[in-house]
Formats: sequence, C-alpha cells, structure tokens
Amino acid sequence: MEVQENKLNDELLPEIEMALTPSKLSETVRVDIFRFSEEFVNYLVENNILDVPADGIPDTIEMPLSKLVNFCISVRDAYRKYKVAQNADV
Repeated sequence: MEVQENKLNDELLPEIEMALTPSKLSETVRVDIFRFSEEFVNYLVENNILDVPADGIPDTIEMPLSKLVNFCISVRDAYRKYKVAQNADV
C-alpha cells in the first residue's frame, strides 16, 4: 500500500487546537473550540466561518463528520489571515 503525500503543508498551531469527540449514535462530531481566543472567535464569526446561535457563541459545535475536514481547513486558513492582520495593526 502506498502512502499518500500530504499536500496541506500543515504546521503545529496550538492557538487553534480543537478537541474532537465523535458521536456513538450518529455521523456527527462535537468540536470543542474552548482554546480559541475571544478575538479569534469573533473574527471567525465576522468572516462567516462560524455560525452563532441565538443564545451566543458556544464552546462546542456539533457538525456532520463530512464537514469536519473543510471546517478545520477553513479555521486554519482564517487563523493565518487573522495573524497577518494582527501583525499589520502593530
């Protein structure tokens, strides 16, 4: 069996570490974003990466397993843009 090449060029970004908990009963996963800073969460909301329910921004998000990879990539890309914008403001 051949190992697939990683084309994402991932790096360790502890600032956006997420805990994932798969459901035992369905094809959903709970994504825990408690480590994200409040400023970054607001950035995600402003850029339509994170939907906010009526009762406010949760610490955990439930989503279908099929959307998880794209969500993680979107968060990673948004974090890179967020850091660039933050460094430009300094």
